[in-house]
Amino acid sequence: MTPEAIFYKKIRENLPGCYFTRIESRVGLGIPDILLGLDSGKFVMMEVKVLFRGFKVHISPHQVAFHVKHSRIDCPVFVLIKKYTKTGPYGNGEIFLYRGSDAAALQEIGLREVPLAHWPLDVMDWNKLRGLLDT
Repeated sequence: MTPEAIFYKKIRENLPGCYFTRIESRVGLGIPDILLGLDSGKFVMMEVKVLFRGFKVHISPHQVAFHVKHSRIDCPVFVLIKKYTKTGPYGNGEIFLYRGSDAAALQEIGLREVPLAHWPLDVMDWNKLRGLLDT
């Protein structure tokens, strides 16, 4: 299982009031990993990334274009990043939430960009994340 798949599973298990569709597409380059149907009747798209060291976020130009384009018309798109603080998929970490409009800055300066929200993994507030996705 890839680190992104492990993170996706953790999100799916812990995020209340959401209905998940994982998108694996080579056809539509740049389309986010997850389509979330919220119980409020809203759809949200989310790109999931995992970092093991450093601050650089590997986000493709197609992903940046998708996020920026859809943000401009107020479509809710987000990037959720897990950064491990210890090596391996079971180490401690932090979770960062960014709006899609931050995608170009994420590509340029990575996690140095100020996130919409940030949590240590061991005290992750999944309800708070859920609320931010519905704003």
